[in-house]
Amino acid sequence: MKNKDYQTIGLYEHNIEGDQNQSQIGMRVKNKRLRFAWEEMYKYAKAYYEEHGDLEVPKRYTIESAQGPIRLGKWIVNQRQTCLPESDRGQKLLRIGMRFENKISTRTWEEMYEYAKAYYERHGNLEVPQKYTIESDQVPIRLGQWIVNQRQTCLLESDRGQKLLKIGMRFENKKSTRTWEEMYEYAKAYYEEHGNLEVPTKFTIESAQGLIHLGVWIANQRQTCSPESDRGKKLFQIGMVWNVKKNKEEIQLLCTEYGIDYQKNQSVLKRISTQEFYSKVNYLLNQSEMIVNQDGRIHEVFSMSSSEMFEKYGIHLEELILYEINKKI
Repeated sequence: MKNKDYQTIGLYEHNIEGDQNQSQIGMRVKNKRLRFAWEEMYKYAKAYYEEHGDLEVPKRYTIESAQGPIRLGKWIVNQRQTCLPESDRGQKLLRIGMRFENKISTRTWEEMYEYAKAYYERHGNLEVPQKYTIESDQVPIRLGQWIVNQRQTCLLESDRGQKLLKIGMRFENKKSTRTWEEMYEYAKAYYEEHGNLEVPTKFTIESAQGLIHLGVWIANQRQTCSPESDRGKKLFQIGMVWNVKKNKEEIQLLCTEYGIDYQKNQSVLKRISTQEFYSKVNYLLNQSEMIVNQDGRIHEVFSMSSSEMFEKYGIHLEELILYEINKKI
């Protein structure tokens, strides 16, 4: 047999019965491969990722140890072939940059994004089955697996995450997905408490069924839901701002039109949508109420939530906004 299949007995004295006597006469035995627990190998993989920024470990990459060579490269290859991305182990590996598709078929992120975009334009969503592939002249393009990887490793607030959101990417786990109506109720509750829908992307709500990723959901709606749709109108009624920069510019123009000092009142005005602003202005005018007081401060209704308005004035904000929307139809 080839020399590489053997190891001096001194390295494995604790593994083979009788090795001590054999080693004294220079006897060589077949190398007994070291076996480490999965968790131990994962720690080595994590250390590699932290040093190199990826898990593109060469197949023959080994780490020397007191017990012998640790074949991290081969272990990574085995995990890629046998570990399911959706399993607990797969999820842990994904978090440290694991790529489950074969390297030979890997294309640039931008190329894969174009395939994802084409899928979205054809199907209207990015609910790509995990085993979905596209035949090509080279090797199959594993778009489904790529989408799974992006959902697990791509940060929603990153440039890539924002690009994926625009073509219908869903970053939350499908297992925890609730109906649109259920998520809307959580959004409405947030609005009632905070007076706006400027929900931080990482904002979550604890529940018996798991985390409710309201921030991610709002970001998805902002990118994929049309303001003119029925859902868009419902979100309008609870203060949805679709384009923050554009909304601010429009609010400032309306302030000029109605004689409001934006700078003096920006702490309130920067948090509300154009639709909410316009609805409240018209409500005050219809009630013959002053929009601003002598100090230039806007009326209290501008900082009120729907429940607060109902409690004091007997009308919900949703009713006002819906009324204004219907007037434009």
